[in-house]
Amino acid sequence: MTIVWENESVDAILNVWIPGVEAGNAIADVLFGDVNPNGKITVTYPHSVGQIPIYYNFMETGCPPEKDNQMGKYRTGYIDETFETLYPFEYELSYTTFSYKDLKLSKTEITDKETLEASNDVTNIAKY
Repeated sequence: MTIVWENESVDAILNVWIPGVEAGNAIADVLFGDVNPNGKITVTYPHSVGQIPIYYNFMETGCPPEKDNQMGKYRTGYIDETFETLYPFEYELSYTTFSYKDLKLSKTEITDKETLEASNDVTNIAKY
């Protein structure tokens, strides 16, 4: 799960875990540029094994130091590592860029029993 060298040294990383019976066709479509690969990763990629275990909702070793302690002391000990992950849980990347505007909400206030509807205009402003 530590892929810092790969991230710095290769042009692209295609993650195809448990791809299914149509994997070959899907991978070929991505490699030949017929489709825009996109999606969110279901795990967190750390910078080093020193950040493990690292979870999307509780980064025990990757949390920022205490306010008055800038020497790198964390809740569980010491680590000489960045506070950020390489790729966080639900990281998403694709070859396109979207523009979002005109967010509209059905209500400005709701109770815990009500629902809220949201809408906005989405425009693909890239080549793909």
